[in-house]
Amino acid sequence: MLQIKVRRLSQKLFVAWLLSLMLLGMFGSFLHVPSVKASPDMFPTDGDAWTENDNATYTWKFHTSYVDTMAWTTSDVHEGSYALNVTHTKASTGMYFRLVLNQNYNVTQYDGIFFWMKATSSDVAYKFGIVVNPTDTNWDVTNYLTPPVTADLPSIFNATWTKVFIPLMVFDASGTASWNSIRQIYFKFYAHGSADGTEVLVDNLHFTTFEVTGQTPTTDQMKIMPMAYYNMKQGQYTETYNSVNYTAMYDWQNLTDNTFSSSSLEIEVLGHTIFALSIAYEQTNFGFYLSEAQTLANWALEFQEQGGLGKGGFHNYFSGGGWYRQMSPIQNGWIMAGLSYLYGVTSDVTYKNAVDLQRNYMCGIGFNTTNNIFNGIFNNDTQTMTYARVYSAMRDGAGSVGLATYYRFVSQNATVLDRLNRVLNTALGRGVYANFIFTNAWEDNAYQIWGMWQAWKATANTTYRDSFLNTTKILVGTYMKHPSLNGSATRDTSALYIWGKSNVHQDGWGLHCSLPLFYLANEIEPQTYFINALELSLFNHLRRIQDDEGGFRRNDKTQSDKQYYGTPSFVVLGSQLYHLNKGTDLYVPASTGRVLNISTTTNTITLSISGTGTTTTYVYYGSNGQPTTVTGATSWSYDSASKICTITVIQSSSQEIVLDWTVTIPGDIDGDGDVDFQDFIAFVASYGASVGEPRYKPEADLDSDDDVDFDDFIIFAGNYGKTA
Repeated sequence: MLQIKVRRLSQKLFVAWLLSLMLLGMFGSFLHVPSVKASPDMFPTDGDAWTENDNATYTWKFHTSYVDTMAWTTSDVHEGSYALNVTHTKASTGMYFRLVLNQNYNVTQYDGIFFWMKATSSDVAYKFGIVVNPTDTNWDVTNYLTPPVTADLPSIFNATWTKVFIPLMVFDASGTASWNSIRQIYFKFYAHGSADGTEVLVDNLHFTTFEVTGQTPTTDQMKIMPMAYYNMKQGQYTETYNSVNYTAMYDWQNLTDNTFSSSSLEIEVLGHTIFALSIAYEQTNFGFYLSEAQTLANWALEFQEQGGLGKGGFHNYFSGGGWYRQMSPIQNGWIMAGLSYLYGVTSDVTYKNAVDLQRNYMCGIGFNTTNNIFNGIFNNDTQTMTYARVYSAMRDGAGSVGLATYYRFVSQNATVLDRLNRVLNTALGRGVYANFIFTNAWEDNAYQIWGMWQAWKATANTTYRDSFLNTTKILVGTYMKHPSLNGSATRDTSALYIWGKSNVHQDGWGLHCSLPLFYLANEIEPQTYFINALELSLFNHLRRIQDDEGGFRRNDKTQSDKQYYGTPSFVVLGSQLYHLNKGTDLYVPASTGRVLNISTTTNTITLSISGTGTTTTYVYYGSNGQPTTVTGATSWSYDSASKICTITVIQSSSQEIVLDWTVTIPGDIDGDGDVDFQDFIAFVASYGASVGEPRYKPEADLDSDDDVDFDDFIIFAGNYGKTA
């Protein structure tokens, strides 16, 4: 009886649930804004219908005050059969044309707007922008969505099909506009000549989700990591100060003639390198990362000012036996981050004492409490500060990385937290995404994102976490649907907003500095596209801008053949985090020699290494453990805790090293992986022989005492029938 009552009650609840759904559906028919569900990854379904020749369905119109000439073309298209062609023929300084969707759509399931565009113009001063409206009015100035920065990039579009992906999250909303209900998309070109004949082509316009195709590395591409470490070592030199020798680092290398130079960035290079290596050590417990960071920190500590108003700050660089007497907030932010992180993984009070002293400078004269940003350059000679007035993603991003790392690892100091919150809230208040669209600020962006990540880790403030995630996703947008990023002036394989205003070349250091961010974002919100972006960066893009000697250009070779020396350590860190994510069982994390080649078989890895003097190479082969043999090395050792095999070679020329994990069983004389009757015949043939005699076989001398006797037979008998 009880079962019947329960069954009837369940039936009643089910019917009530169905009726509720029906009522909701009827009520919703009066309020419903269509969601785009025709395709899981793009709207419209084919991703190109809006720029195909069926504008009876999808109407393209002009602003009534800016009516130019519009037509469909088949002669110059990028996708499908048609492209939209708009030519500036009217006596006005702007071109305003729009796609009218004819009904309102909810596109919140998508991540961005994607299209190809090509503009041909003799005018080099025009600007481009995009506006999305929820209404079909001619020009709704009250309700709209638009990126906060318009593009001043005629050289990007000019006569070249250019891929554009604009994440929805970078659009600012005005009035009641939202992605829940949109009706038209406006393209605007302005500030160019009247009736100047500018021709604009648009193709493949659609909404889409983040989509990045990864690239599994080849064995040869695995050289990226050890070559980056080698390159980092190449940028080091010995500096003598107060009769003590230190390991210092250059700022720049000219990759054409392999000359090195120093400028005002030495302490920033040290800060970047110590910071990256400290994270790599924290993640792996590989001692060579820590040793390298500590060696560089010994020199960095000498940069600290010990008196005056600038006490605690770090000088920019050392030259001619003395210190450059100015101190930058960017350099100070990164060295504070590096030393604080190093303290976090070592608990060495030497680093704590240094950043405790620096804290007073960074939170005192180094910080502008009126504008809630970091100040500019401090001159130790004149004891004067250049006061900052406006937020800078590079300066304030670097400063926030320093304070957040200090707060996370050294001391939860109230003043530090106050300054950190002030500067990050200044960033958030100005529209944190403002730097990410149509600017040449990838490096600046990376510094700001690092600040948000470290602040999230230090304070557990979810606002900082969300900003970090969203801005990292914007970087992912760079790779949207890319077969590659080729680092050249051929721009049809790159998203628009990674290019600079004044040039069409990529910001290489900005990319390198961003590499670890993809992994760190994936730790918070696992997304395939984060790791695919990291993978594509490491094994496609970096290989394309990498110098033959292993250096990484600041940007592509047609513009600059210089390398910034903060780069190698971040490439090492990005590579290390990638291998951790993938669970890679075999890789070479570091070498002080140049790794010319890596090849593998089931049980072996062969390395070709060149260098001068003594080189050290580290090989990780996790599940296989200690190699059975290592040939070609001067010496080698294995650490079971880190699973690292350390190989030392006294170089005279290129040296081939073979690590072999083939498991052998004593008594497997013929080497076929088992001890069987064939081995017994071979053992008997050698029994009773000693070294030097023709019948002696070292494979049968199982106790290695230079003869084959009864002791060897006991070992052989014990292994008979075993298989490797």
